[in-house]
Amino acid sequence: LALVNRGAACVMQDRLDEALISLNRAIDLAPTDADALSHRGQAWVRKQEWARAAADFEAASAERGSEADFCNAVTNWLKAHQPVRARAVAESAVRRNPVSPRTLAARGQVCFAEERYAEALEDFARAVNLGHDASRYNLALTHAALGHRDEAEAGFREHLKRDPSHYPGNRNLIELLIQRNDLKGARRACEEAIKNDPLHAADYERQRARIDP
Repeated sequence: LALVNRGAACVMQDRLDEALISLNRAIDLAPTDADALSHRGQAWVRKQEWARAAADFEAASAERGSEADFCNAVTNWLKAHQPVRARAVAESAVRRNPVSPRTLAARGQVCFAEERYAEALEDFARAVNLGHDASRYNLALTHAALGHRDEAEAGFREHLKRDPSHYPGNRNLIELLIQRNDLKGARRACEEAIKNDPLHAADYERQRARIDP
């Protein structure tokens, strides 16, 4: 326990090499310690070692069935460009709890990554209906991928009401409006994006330059 606690504290302080020494020792002593595996997964995430992180989260999820571990495993397998592993974990998580919005959203991410957009749409819609507001953006993105422009625009706008500074949401709404030749709407969306997300103002200005060259 002392080794796990020390490792977890080092992860929080970004002392990652020290964290890994403690957590590796803890896992050598107790290979199925889910806490140690999950904390080591977090250390690998901070080092951007996506496959190692995913493997640890997957192992932790197998021991304690934590939704957080399942979702972290899926996310990191996708970052490691291993969608087959991601899909296996996501399907396992949904089988355990078919009405969990977080695991439905995780499976939706896998389907989207594999361009199985109709299945992704179903999972994200179910997740939103179960109260997972974080899936609203992905639902809108999937509508856009399927060419459902009205639903995509409504979805992006609804998402931006909740998170007006979200860079991908603003950028994709502007892009969609340009594609729809709604130049007045695109100008207005650029102005709102610059006001709400000044950090990315230069990117929005480049989008606006396409409207008013």
